[in-house]
Amino acid sequence: MRKISAPEVQTLLAPHMGDLFHTSQKRPEVVQLYLPFFHEDGDGFEIFLQQKDDGTWRIWDAALTLMRLSYSYELNNESKVAGFQRILAAHAIDEQDGELFVDVPDLKSLPQRIFTFAQALTGVSTLQYFNRETVARLFLSQIHEVLRSCLEHVNLYTDYLPFKNEKAYKVDFALQSEQDQKDPMCFVFGVSSSTRPDYVANVCYYIRNRNLKFESVVVLKEDAKVSKNAVKRLRDAGTTVYPSIPDFQQDGIPMLAAQLK
Repeated sequence: MRKISAPEVQTLLAPHMGDLFHTSQKRPEVVQLYLPFFHEDGDGFEIFLQQKDDGTWRIWDAALTLMRLSYSYELNNESKVAGFQRILAAHAIDEQDGELFVDVPDLKSLPQRIFTFAQALTGVSTLQYFNRETVARLFLSQIHEVLRSCLEHVNLYTDYLPFKNEKAYKVDFALQSEQDQKDPMCFVFGVSSSTRPDYVANVCYYIRNRNLKFESVVVLKEDAKVSKNAVKRLRDAGTTVYPSIPDFQQDGIPMLAAQLK
């Protein structure tokens, strides 16, 4: 890395960023940028800049964003990691050993990438505020991807209504054999919260009482804290329950494939 001074960076970026930022020298080859982007507690984002020997630039956070996030939120399951990775992908940011960074080929691109990097840090730093609906959507998207990628010659329907216009009895996913559409459908539900099992059980009871033949599967989110009684209610409603997406991939997908032949 080549040596670069904070005043030099200030001079290079000022024509493009005006007075929206200021700089300080951290090491001979590292300059810290101060931008109007802040954590919940009012502290500014930690954003650093250095220029490589080949003239390209690196913007990075010295792993401080994830360290700060870890005080209140852990990336300890597939859904949370997927949410984190989605934010990085949306902003074209890389991660290695907890450090977030992006390499920029030239000075012309640098101001825009600095702001994009700060926006990515905003998304990562607020991951703990994902609401239940966001988590549920993300979990269902993972189930959808498993169904789409693992089952062949199957018609896959999302937000399926077994009875037209009766939106209170919606099924997350409905599967039907392409070859024999007279066979019973398979319904798949995702459960990402402790309150969801009652809804799923009620839907299954209602559909059965309307004499519609179907098979049903429930996939639990690993940290949903679903009680044993709730699992029993789901099974009493005639569903097969899988405790996680990996379990569903291992055991549920072969079962569905056999049903939908």
